[in-house]
Amino acid sequence: MVRSKGYNLEHNFGHGETHLSMLKNTSLKTFANAAVTSAALLCVGVHNAYAASFNSISRIYAFGDSYSDNGAALQITTGAVKAGVPGAFIFPRLDVYDSDGRWTNNPGLTSVEVLAKQENLQLTDYAVGGAKSGNGNLSTWLDQYQDTGLFGQIEQYKTEVNRVADSNGLYFIFISTNDLSERFFYNQTGSVDALADAAVNNIASGISQLAAVGAKQFFVVNSTDLAALPLFEQYSQEAAKFRDVINESLPGQLDILNKQLGVEVALYDHVAISNKIRSTPARYGFTNINDACKLLYTTDGLEPGCSTPDNYYYFDEIHPTRRVHQIIGEDMANFLDTQKTTTVPEPSTVVALISCMGMISLLRRKVHSK
Repeated sequence: MVRSKGYNLEHNFGHGETHLSMLKNTSLKTFANAAVTSAALLCVGVHNAYAASFNSISRIYAFGDSYSDNGAALQITTGAVKAGVPGAFIFPRLDVYDSDGRWTNNPGLTSVEVLAKQENLQLTDYAVGGAKSGNGNLSTWLDQYQDTGLFGQIEQYKTEVNRVADSNGLYFIFISTNDLSERFFYNQTGSVDALADAAVNNIASGISQLAAVGAKQFFVVNSTDLAALPLFEQYSQEAAKFRDVINESLPGQLDILNKQLGVEVALYDHVAISNKIRSTPARYGFTNINDACKLLYTTDGLEPGCSTPDNYYYFDEIHPTRRVHQIIGEDMANFLDTQKTTTVPEPSTVVALISCMGMISLLRRKVHSK
């Protein structure tokens, strides 16, 4: 069994007894943060400039991790256990999570499922809990059975469609969190910037791989607010840096792909909706937006947890409750509706957006270097 030092991976994915080690808290400079915030506000006016022009959508094809997994990890790990893969165990735990294998309270839907339901579209979901943005899984033993990373998911899709993609499909990609989780869980070193840049490149590569077989329409989700995750509380500065580098780099990368590949790409801002919920939690029925309803990564996982999970933002230390999935899925649907247009943003507007993001990137990198 592969375990991480300091984190209880098995109480998330199975069973075990390790505990989260205490690390030093870090914080950013208040004044520098204010400068970043001001720059971000200046960019609000051009945020919607990065838009797609989608034609009719036949179906949604989802690729990602546990934020979008609606049962794939359960099915794959069950197969691995039956096949006798060394170290294999079944996850997620059905005594804790949704009975169909979703990483949220039972019964629940993931955001992409809500999106599909709101749009009256069928969903084919390849997302797997623990998946990384390139190859492989956070649970490394699974790699010898199946590549469940983004590239592996895409290869599975390509095989199933005989390498002829549905040109009217909407290809949903939401992944990167486990790249950072792996760093923390396994005490890896190296540049957070480089790790984030690699994740962006992997997402871009995934789009290119799908476009090469005929995919035309993409719905990409940027990094969630990793600095707010209860599990990453002791790593908030690194988590914020990883989030920011991804979210600042993606627009430019997607613009390049749009021009080079002739594809339509819509970029959904996950941090924006998260901030909206956090700024007015009572409006959405939340009484706790900081703590996990049930502790699974940092304890033995046997505690009963809170009695009202739908009043919490987080179900465990990483994953949101079904209520959050519902809200974000509905917001994704509203955003998608704005992309069903023939209006193309003026080049000057796109340049303004990229320039704005560059200004934020410069300021944030100065913050993180302090």
